[in-house]
Amino acid sequence: MISFKPGVRTVFLKGPAILAAVIADQVYAAFGESELVVTSGTEGTHSPGSLHYVGLAIDLRLPNDRANCLAIRNELANRLGTDYDVVLEDSSGHLVGIEIKTSASIAASDFNALRVLRWPCSLVSCSTRMRARTR
Repeated sequence: MISFKPGVRTVFLKGPAILAAVIADQVYAAFGESELVVTSGTEGTHSPGSLHYVGLAIDLRLPNDRANCLAIRNELANRLGTDYDVVLEDSSGHLVGIEIKTSASIAASDFNALRVLRWPCSLVSCSTRMRARTR
């Protein structure tokens, strides 16, 4: 069962983060955990450029059985694949949670499919033509 720590904002979470939560819930359940708690979404203070701010990262409470932390992290990484980063976070050497985020490495080749959608004119000239037609 997925639950949310009070104050967690979920309204701006995007599909990949929601999918990660659903899969994490399945993994937690497979390890005998009765509840998955999402502790952070788009709210709060994160590092500059954090994917939390754009709804592509979530933080999870550690499982009750701390002995399973690494195994759960590894299973999450395996099920989510290379498009996600699954990190055991620490604060001063103590485990505090699991962060799941979409992979932050973007290459020019990731946009190849968008090239077919190019406009035959610049955005400035297209918007100018549109304004002229509406007058």
